[in-house]
Amino acid sequence: MLRLRCEDKKLVLFKNNGRSFYICNDCISIIKESQNNQKDYKKLEKTLFRECKNKDDYIGQLKEILTHVR
Repeated sequence: MLRLRCEDKKLVLFKNNGRSFYICNDCISIIKESQNNQKDYKKLEKTLFRECKNKDDYIGQLKEILTHVR
């Protein structure tokens, strides 16, 4: 599981202050296999929009975070 937060319309790793949310390993695998399961990909995208209270390229930001974390 990965703990993130939205800060100024950007996804960032959680740093022990503010509101945060978790992304499970299954959701992370959805991002990696985005061509195979478009329905789950869109569902995850909508969830990120709801958590961050606006629409931005959160999937792209999440992919960037995953490449730096792993």
